[in-house]
Amino acid sequence: MDGVPALAASETSQSLYEAQAQDRVLKHPTLFKLRAGQCRFPLGERNEVARFFCGKPALSPKPYCTECCQRAYVTIRAR
Repeated sequence: MDGVPALAASETSQSLYEAQAQDRVLKHPTLFKLRAGQCRFPLGERNEVARFFCGKPALSPKPYCTECCQRAYVTIRAR
């Protein structure tokens, strides 16, 4: 196509993965960059080591922001 070599599928997926990883680094803090008052909800898959955290302002007595509290604290409904 117009003298531009097409990228292989593996190269395209690798560059997309790297771009997504770079985007996470810019938006979400690592454990060592978290500050007091920031949400400490881990991001990623369940069985994956947490590398990034939410980082939004946390609710006062809790370690999570409003959105992450809804995911973390689930109440059991009576049947």
